Amino acid sequence: MVQALALDLGAETVLHPDDGVDAVRDACHGELPRVVIECSGAAAAQRLAIDAVARRGTVAFVGNSYHETVIRVSQDLIFRGISLIGCWHYNTGSTGRLFEQIAAHPDLSRRLITHRFPLHAIGEAWTLQRGRDCGKVIIRP
Repeated sequence: MVQALALDLGAETVLHPDDGVDAVRDACHGELPRVVIECSGAAAAQRLAIDAVARRGTVAFVGNSYHETVIRVSQDLIFRGISLIGCWHYNTGSTGRLFEQIAAHPDLSRRLITHRFPLHAIGEAWTLQRGRDCGKVIIRP
């Protein structure tokens, strides 16, 4: 579901962590990316992001994770010189631009929201979201 949604919303390529570094290189025309933004929070995808970023590149983690991801300080950071950053919130200074993008692309925004639940079904909504087989989930009061 998530991979199909990404393609529907305009992604050129969707990879699974099992596809590995070579698939990332192939998708990037023979090069490894200098910047990787990992949004899923899946430990295997986080590990692939670290493995697949170019030397002296940067990996940004924005997907919340409930699992541990192995980071090998010497092999990953020191020898390859990569930077890891994380962010779990949005910058309120960018909120205006975010709303402008939503207003400019209402069809994309509607497709990104795949499920809507009434407030009394919040448990079901949370279970669905945690299962990661959906886009954005909206709770309505």
